[in-house]
Amino acid sequence: MPSWLGPAPASDGGASHFHRAPRSKEYKSDVLYSNVLWQDVVVLNSVRAAVDLLDRRGANYCDRPRFVLFEEMGWRKTLTFLRWGPEFRMHRSILQKSFSRTNIVAQRELQQREASTLVEGIMKDPTSWETALRRFATAVVMSIGFGVDVKSDSDPYVQIAIDASYALGHVGAPAGTLVDFFPFLTHLPNWLVRDRSLEFPREWKRAIQRLHDVPYSEVKAQKSPKESLVKVMLNLQRDQAKTGSLELSMDNIKGAAGAVYAAGQDTT
Repeated sequence: MPSWLGPAPASDGGASHFHRAPRSKEYKSDVLYSNVLWQDVVVLNSVRAAVDLLDRRGANYCDRPRFVLFEEMGWRKTLTFLRWGPEFRMHRSILQKSFSRTNIVAQRELQQREASTLVEGIMKDPTSWETALRRFATAVVMSIGFGVDVKSDSDPYVQIAIDASYALGHVGAPAGTLVDFFPFLTHLPNWLVRDRSLEFPREWKRAIQRLHDVPYSEVKAQKSPKESLVKVMLNLQRDQAKTGSLELSMDNIKGAAGAVYAAGQDTT
């Protein structure tokens, strides 16, 4: 037991502290450690402990667990699921610049135009308000992320977004499924491991691949692509190639644009 992570009860054996959670009062500490199914868990049991470790010294301790479930589905180079490190910092820097207060103002015309289309669609057919809302969200996110125009409610990109949204919303709890606790299961076939947390991401992986690949390919095929996050990153990639400091891969570009979708499609 790594005692430097905090006080902890005696281990239960292979499952460690699976049957006994530590209590702050018992150990007279606001920082407690436990191990559940070989996963280290640090509990911060006061505001002061949380602020001290996650705010004041956040750079020392910030990280995420590995999201094996989402990796299996195809979310490998997306800021939402990346662990702390150089790649995370690169993605965060790109997105922070692209969504700065100044750059966001440039998206106002797009949002106003799509909002007008949304209202017109609902007035024309009030019973199809959900379809109109879905088109609005997809149009805004796809335009900002990939520079893709969504021309109608039946546009192929709307279905791509619907499939990706369904996959993301029904795959399971992040870092809390069987494959997250036992990553080696990803190397086994479905017929051997009859578990939804492995079957579902494999069945819907194609939906996530289409979200990343189809709009990216369209942008790459255009001689003069519209302004978008993908265009910014492609220009950055060319500049890096000229200086010999290439850091942005194709997967990085797809993943960063995919993060815009993951963050905005269901909240726009």
